[in-house]
Amino acid sequence: MSSFEPFNQSNIQSESMSLLSANINSDNEEFGVYQEPNESYWSRFVSLLKRIFLPKGEMPHDDRINMDWLQKWRKYNRFPFKLLVHLVITVCLTSIIFIQTGDLTEYSVGIEGTWYKIFFPTDFQYEGDFGANIVYLYTVQDTVDMIQNDLNNYNNFTSTSVNKFVMLGNVNSVPPFDATLYISMYKDCSQVFDTNIISANTDTVTTSYVVNSDDLGPLNLDNHTLEDLQQMFFCMESMRLRFTFSNIHLQYDHPVEYTWNVDVVFDNSVQSGRIATTVEATKTRVTDQFDPKSIALIRALGSGLPTILRFSAGSLPIFIGFALFGLMYFSETSSRFSSIGEAMVTLFGLQNGDDIQSTFRATEKSPIVSRIYFFVFVFISMYAVANIYIAIMEGAYSQCVGIKSKLQRKADEEEERRNGGGDDELNLDDEIWDKLLGLSSDSESDQEEKKRRRKKNTIRKLKNKFQTNKKLTESQILTTDRAVDALDMDSIVEDISKSILERQVEFNKDIQKLVKASIHSRIESLIQSQKLSVSNKQDDDNNNNTAGNNNGTGVSNDNNNNNNNNDNADVINFYTDPESD
Repeated sequence: MSSFEPFNQSNIQSESMSLLSANINSDNEEFGVYQEPNESYWSRFVSLLKRIFLPKGEMPHDDRINMDWLQKWRKYNRFPFKLLVHLVITVCLTSIIFIQTGDLTEYSVGIEGTWYKIFFPTDFQYEGDFGANIVYLYTVQDTVDMIQNDLNNYNNFTSTSVNKFVMLGNVNSVPPFDATLYISMYKDCSQVFDTNIISANTDTVTTSYVVNSDDLGPLNLDNHTLEDLQQMFFCMESMRLRFTFSNIHLQYDHPVEYTWNVDVVFDNSVQSGRIATTVEATKTRVTDQFDPKSIALIRALGSGLPTILRFSAGSLPIFIGFALFGLMYFSETSSRFSSIGEAMVTLFGLQNGDDIQSTFRATEKSPIVSRIYFFVFVFISMYAVANIYIAIMEGAYSQCVGIKSKLQRKADEEEERRNGGGDDELNLDDEIWDKLLGLSSDSESDQEEKKRRRKKNTIRKLKNKFQTNKKLTESQILTTDRAVDALDMDSIVEDISKSILERQVEFNKDIQKLVKASIHSRIESLIQSQKLSVSNKQDDDNNNNTAGNNNGTGVSNDNNNNNNNNDNADVINFYTDPESD
């Protein structure tokens, strides 16, 4: 009789749980998500990243070209990083454009209405973007009156405006302030009104004038009559009255400086008996929103790229000439010059130092010609053209980051060496030394020309040395003004003057030592260049006396003694022409 185990529900549950766990583990192993029972959360996270971003297997070249990013991700687990980066850049750039445009719209529209309010008649109603905003002038007097009114408003604008505007390009500190008037005239005015000509010469020439409220230049009625001005208007194609301002825009609590060129345009090209007057304003951003050093590469490319393109246009014929020679001479023996495109690719690789030896070996059938050809091309392209490209970009980058390039530093050192001496010599040029030592033989006109040239150079140096800083922000300008007002300038000037007077005595002593040393150095250079010689006066007198006695001239001994008792001074002889000495 067989024995049966008693019915135990716990055994059945344990067996079912073990079977379920085994099935789950097998499923997980099948899908590659097997987990250790004691695996930490960090390990699970790392394994998840590996499953998402770690590629599986090698991707064939055909699949790399033909599959899209989703198919590659599904089959080879290739996550589309480039697509994600492009999407992020697109979103960020779009957001910046929307933010900047939305903030500048109110500022640009508002300031455009300000220009119309100032430079257009008082009864003109500015309609914004909804109207043409044109004023028509029908007489010469109306045009002159409008220009006069614009210049008068220009004088009072900065002192009456509710915001701070700074006029640029003005040297006057008080009214009347200068503006620029551009007049475009037809070169051949007679052809414009000659109905017998099928095609008239409508080329124009533009002349600029500096005008203000007291002097209208070519439109001044004190020097010209209305008939003269009318004849000028007949041959006038257009006229622009330009005003230049600087203004600060508070953009998201960040001050940004803009330069505005405001042109009041008088268009007479239609010749319809009226002049269409409009306002054209262009702004230029002066202040960078980002750190200049962080965007130095972009600014350097923008500054150096035009020069690079111009230089490339000049060097391109040389490159094409070498490519054509290689095509004609090596096309039958080398596949690298089988076509003009292959020749250009080969030469471009050589210009950048790529695959040089294999290119030389590919043309070994013409060893002499190929060696000369490649040596000359590499010398011109790598040692001349490439270095010029580097010099252009170095100058552009140095200008963007505010430092001097090697060429500028070398030019400054050469200018300093040419215009000034060392620290142990007086800063006097050769003309002054020749005048002091009696060597100057120039005429009065030459001396006046040299004085005028020296005065011009001195003024230029002072302007370059004491030029003001025009890149201050609005807050820095206000802070500077408050600091100047808070200081007692008279007492500071008096203290500095006293300090200068106290040091002047010691300075004069140093100057005397410097003068003596400089004279000694100058005389040494004159002696070395044979422009100066020194002879002993006593020896000359003794020789003369001896010669006189020997010749029986009857000179007494008293005279000889008197000659011998003369000063034993040296005689300095100057020679203006060393070669004739």
